[in-house]
Amino acid sequence: MAAPRKKPATKQRPAKAPSPPEAYIIFERMIIPEQNAALLTWVTTFIQQGLKHVAVAISSPGGGVPAAFALYNTLRGLPVHLTMHNVGMISSAANVAFVAGDTRVAAADASFNFHAPTVTLNGDFDVTALRQSADDLETGEQRTRLVLAKRTGMSGSRIDALKRNSETLDVSQATELGLISTTAPFHVPEGVPTVTV
Repeated sequence: MAAPRKKPATKQRPAKAPSPPEAYIIFERMIIPEQNAALLTWVTTFIQQGLKHVAVAISSPGGGVPAAFALYNTLRGLPVHLTMHNVGMISSAANVAFVAGDTRVAAADASFNFHAPTVTLNGDFDVTALRQSADDLETGEQRTRLVLAKRTGMSGSRIDALKRNSETLDVSQATELGLISTTAPFHVPEGVPTVTV
């Protein structure tokens, strides 16, 4: 009988941040596929150049839940240490993208906004369309709850309360709930590659 094949070793992401970041990306956009693609193009470009630590300065009013999960899952799968730095407000679905960071930082006056999901229905719609929209919202809520709980340590009930009450957190509250590990001003050292998408 042949011996079972060993699974090929998978390359692990760096657990500890190489210091300091070797490139910076400024991303002040909606979380939608076209904007996500621009961000990912630069992250993968820096990886191909051999960089091990990329920082993203992010401020976003949110966007689509499917787009947020596509961005989250892609960023989590890339072989780079990713620092996410909230430089303004992270709102709604952008919180999912933000917690993809291995290191998460915020400027002292930054904030994090949560609210219940909404859907816009255009044109004619029937009971089937309404049910499908309600199902999509609930599925998105469940996925969001799981990822935020996994990446921050918050309970599902706390996440639900944040959304139900449309809460906006300051950096002290964000630290307490595990969204960020530290507060620091955003600063790009001279000569470090920096792009805006």
